[in-house]
Amino acid sequence: MPFAVDERLISRLQLVGTAVVITVLVLGLGFFFSRQIADEYEANIKLLEVQEIQQHENLLVRQIETAKGFLSNMRTRTEEILMAEIREQVDEAHALAEAIYAQEVGKRPEAEIRRLIVEALRPLRFFGGKGYFFIDGMDGSCVLLPIAPAREGGSLMDNRDDTGHYIMRGLIEAALKPVGEGYSRYRWYAPGNSKVMADKIAYVRHFKPFNWLIGTGHYVADVEASLKQEALDRLRSFRFGKDGSGYIVVIDDEERILVSPSRPWNEGMKVSELPPDKQVAAKPIYEQGRKGDGFIRYDWARDGGEGAVSTKVTYVSRMADWGWTLSAGLFLDDIATATAERRQVMERSISAKRTLTLTALGIGLLVALTVGAWFSHLTARLVERYKQDLTSQSDELRKASRDLFLINTMVESSAEMVILADGGWTAIYANPFVYEQLGGSPETLVGRRLDEIAEAVAANPPDAEGGSSRFETTLRAADGRRVPVDVVARDVTHDGAPYHFVIARDITERRQWEADLGRKTAALEHSNAELEQFAYVASHDLREPLRMVASYLSLLERRYGEKLDKDGHDFLSFARDGAQRLDRLVLDLLEFSRIDRRGSPIKPMEAGPALELAVKNLSMAMADASATVALPPSMDGISILGDAGQIVRLFQNLIGNAIKYRAPDRPSVVEVTCHRVERGWEFNIADNGIGIEPQYFERIFGIFQRLHTREKYEGTGIGLAICKKIVERHGGTIGLESEPGRGTTFTVVLPAA
Repeated sequence: MPFAVDERLISRLQLVGTAVVITVLVLGLGFFFSRQIADEYEANIKLLEVQEIQQHENLLVRQIETAKGFLSNMRTRTEEILMAEIREQVDEAHALAEAIYAQEVGKRPEAEIRRLIVEALRPLRFFGGKGYFFIDGMDGSCVLLPIAPAREGGSLMDNRDDTGHYIMRGLIEAALKPVGEGYSRYRWYAPGNSKVMADKIAYVRHFKPFNWLIGTGHYVADVEASLKQEALDRLRSFRFGKDGSGYIVVIDDEERILVSPSRPWNEGMKVSELPPDKQVAAKPIYEQGRKGDGFIRYDWARDGGEGAVSTKVTYVSRMADWGWTLSAGLFLDDIATATAERRQVMERSISAKRTLTLTALGIGLLVALTVGAWFSHLTARLVERYKQDLTSQSDELRKASRDLFLINTMVESSAEMVILADGGWTAIYANPFVYEQLGGSPETLVGRRLDEIAEAVAANPPDAEGGSSRFETTLRAADGRRVPVDVVARDVTHDGAPYHFVIARDITERRQWEADLGRKTAALEHSNAELEQFAYVASHDLREPLRMVASYLSLLERRYGEKLDKDGHDFLSFARDGAQRLDRLVLDLLEFSRIDRRGSPIKPMEAGPALELAVKNLSMAMADASATVALPPSMDGISILGDAGQIVRLFQNLIGNAIKYRAPDRPSVVEVTCHRVERGWEFNIADNGIGIEPQYFERIFGIFQRLHTREKYEGTGIGLAICKKIVERHGGTIGLESEPGRGTTFTVVLPAA
């Protein structure tokens, strides 16, 4: 009878096979792991001692490097401390000189004051008696040199150190620097050594009353010696290790023992001066330091005395900056003790690991059999589910294929040029509209590098990471013509590979429209210029007949005045007044037309003088109206870009209007304020006059626009129009706020210089 192969049979066979394989595997792994644990134990025991020694050596290296870092830090403080000390001394000397000068100036001759200052500083000493003050003229003359008074009165301008540096010239340059920066470096003979020069830093300050420089200096070596002693004291107390038995030994390049915590009585002695049996540690340390960094071993007593000795591992390293050799060591007895402790811990660990391994293998066998049974139960269900998944994936593939077809059709039919390139800007795809606009074929474009687009995108990067960049450029068509395009480029990534996606639109028609618009704009500007010229010429020519009319009216009055009755005289007066008003209108119109044509160049200027001149020009009007004009208390630094004459006219018109349209029941008060804004300087001209209705805010800036009769307020109605044109010429703005019966505030913003 043949077997029926179905899901049940397959799951049973799988369960039996799994049980056999897992049983054999567990037995083999149990034997393998037991053997491996035994071998591992033997290897770890051997490795343990090596690791302990390595750890102790690493500890010694860290301690020495820490000490060297501390010493380097101390050394870097040398000049900082020196500069602070000499600056403090010079500041006190400078203050003393200023106090003497302030107390005696006007009371004693200048030469006597000089002598008082010099003699007050001459005996002062500091820095253990090595420090003194010197005074030199800014011309290089020596005024005070306590260590060589014979040179006082002579010139030190050509003094040089052993490097060729001109000492006095360097001090003069330092004295001209701001307070706190007047340092100068040079080399000079240290006290007690007239043959060898040493590094020195001086600090000087300029004493202006006598054109002196007052200063002092200090040798770098003196400060460095103090820091070295401080560092040695710190190293002498330094301890490390489990019981604090580790310490640091320091020997200099002259074999002198500087630090020896275990035998402090040896400090100050040279290695060669020690008894031969006492050189067993110091001599190897010194010799290793001369060779370079490294480890040495020697026998040494723990207590530093004559007791039992044991082997010591020592790390030696040289600090070249100060010429010191540093060493730190630990006894191998400590390593043996630590190794025994770790051996016991490892034995317990290996025993627990063997037990854990066998237990884990047993549990693994049980779990594997359980999982195998559960897995065989799921196999039949999984087969059916796979069938369903395959059907579902097939449906999704069909849908994806449909979407891909539709997207491809949309791109192929697009009226925009669509190009896809790889990360190196080599064309991968271009839609048909590209070939329609630029010519060519897929054979000539695909596979070619798009250098033009790549360069344009590099010059116009996206505004944010992952964003797109938009710009205009031109693309070369197959026939050689340049096609202007508006480009949107974006970088995309697929499966970790970069791609460039470009959409380009032909903007030839837009460019033609923009060119046409530019031509029309130029024509309009030309037409405006001609109109402005016409207004100027017409205004100028109109004044001649007006003067003739006024002249003949005056002639008529003189010749026939006695023959005219009262009405005749009134008629002549009306005619003369009309001619005069028309002449003022023509003059105002002429000035209005000259604002752009005949203005002075716009350049940086101070607004304060312009405001003051405008108020001065209105002094008679202010006196007649009993008006008060308040300007800002300080107008220093109010610098604007302007035509000085037009700015004066602007302020004069605005302040004059405030006085003219004053309230009849109270004294006229005009307040001018100014403050900085983002666009420049804002000026506010506020009055307490009659005010303006809101509906007239725009109208009053029109030419010949009046809100009142000539009988009540004289004028032509062009003043505010002139103000607006001046402000617009300067690239500023003008506006107002007003409350009828309370007053008006005009606000003018002019660009800052």
